[in-house]
Order: sequence, then structure tokens, then C-alpha cells
Amino acid sequence: MEKLPGTIGTEDEIHGSEGYEPGKDWINQRELAGLLGVAPETASRWASRGKLALFEHGMLGAGKRKYSRRLVHEYQELRLGQARARMRQAVGEGRFPGVTA
Repeated sequence: MEKLPGTIGTEDEIHGSEGYEPGKDWINQRELAGLLGVAPETASRWASRGKLALFEHGMLGAGKRKYSRRLVHEYQELRLGQARARMRQAVGEGRFPGVTA
């Protein structure tokens, strides 16, 4: 299976080849805003500017954008891992006196 245009991988790589149920993964912009911890209006502005394309499902439902809950969670896990690594590095470099690793 080839990489889908404008995505980070093949559909199987993105969603897994077994047990994927699009109906349970798809969320609307309001739900996405809640997961990201921003107001729906902010999510709407971000969507208009293309800042939420990373999470778009690529399928329109009734003329509205649909997003992937799984992609949002994977992104959040990635960012959390990056933040933890930066914190460990800062502690290791002694930038927080009195805090040890």
C-alpha cells in the first residue's frame, strides 16, 4: 500500500490494519478543540489557516471537516515525550538547582 498524499504514511501505518473503525475515530472540530484544550473558535481559526491539517481525516462528512482522534492522541504522546526529554536534559545540565534526575 502506498503513502497517502499529504499524510505521514500509508493508511495501515496511520490507522493500523486490524480493528480500525473510522466511525469511532472521527471527531468534529468542537471535539478536537476539547482534546487540544482550546476554544472551538480558536480551533475554527486554526482550521481556516491550515494548522489542523495534520489531524484531518481527509473525508468530509456533511460538508464539515472530520478529524482523527487517534492522530490527535499520537501527536499529544509525541509532544509529551519531547517535553520530558527536554526537561531531563535541563535537569542533567543543572539548570534547575536543587533538582536531581
